[in-house]
Amino acid sequence: MRIFLLALLLTSVPFTLLATSSGITRRSTTNSGGCGPGGCHAFSASSLTTLSIAEITGGLTVARGQKVRLTLVVRNASRSAVGVNLSVKTALNGNTNAGTFTAVAGEGLRVTAGEMTHNSAKPLTSGETRFAFDWTAPNTDGTVFLHACANAVNGNGSPDANDIWNFLEPIEIVVSGTNSVSEERASSGLTIVPQPAHGDVTVSVENVPNGEYTLNIFNGNGAIVGMEKFTVVNSLINRVVPMRDVDGNSLPTGHYPFNIVGAKAVFRGTFYFVR
Repeated sequence: MRIFLLALLLTSVPFTLLATSSGITRRSTTNSGGCGPGGCHAFSASSLTTLSIAEITGGLTVARGQKVRLTLVVRNASRSAVGVNLSVKTALNGNTNAGTFTAVAGEGLRVTAGEMTHNSAKPLTSGETRFAFDWTAPNTDGTVFLHACANAVNGNGSPDANDIWNFLEPIEIVVSGTNSVSEERASSGLTIVPQPAHGDVTVSVENVPNGEYTLNIFNGNGAIVGMEKFTVVNSLINRVVPMRDVDGNSLPTGHYPFNIVGAKAVFRGTFYFVR
């Protein structure tokens, strides 16, 4: 009898840990099983809950040590609130964390064991809720992967099989760059015309390494508001940049730091835009 009770106690511990309403980590990758297996919520992922990163179309390219603010968007039409787990791993569905998360005040997230999770389930409004967070890239080049899992709950406070969860399609993040001296020299040759701008802006840099580049435009909080990928084939960057966000809307008046990130060079500057 004692052996039976001990076995029951030991096997029930993981279920209790998984069913916490105050957040959990290590559930963001598909090989973790998500929010379902282990007696927690619905057994399988469901397309009725969807996840996306608001600022990203395709993958993301950042400079070494760069801090970016991103927003996880979760949608579900029938449940009342959402809990989440986010991580960035060195391999797709891997176990080793990459970079550093920082919680954004008022977003309801906290950092635990190098990942992010909720303090309490966040209400859905008209079927949607958002979680902003900061992530700082590692200081080494390479490719890492942003993972997330979200559970849309009915609010009864228990690990209900009617809760609806799903995974984020992993986001590939390329960390690239060069040393600070080379970067400073490269950025000094960058031209921005016109400044201030009332419409499109042209960014030019000569004598740059050929290859793939990504232009990221940021707001004052470090959130990506615009992104463009392009290829340099003649050692010249000459891009016409429409001052619009990722949804195609004109950006408000303000200063917008940007960088152009490639495998062998990073260029930095600031757009001044007046509507």
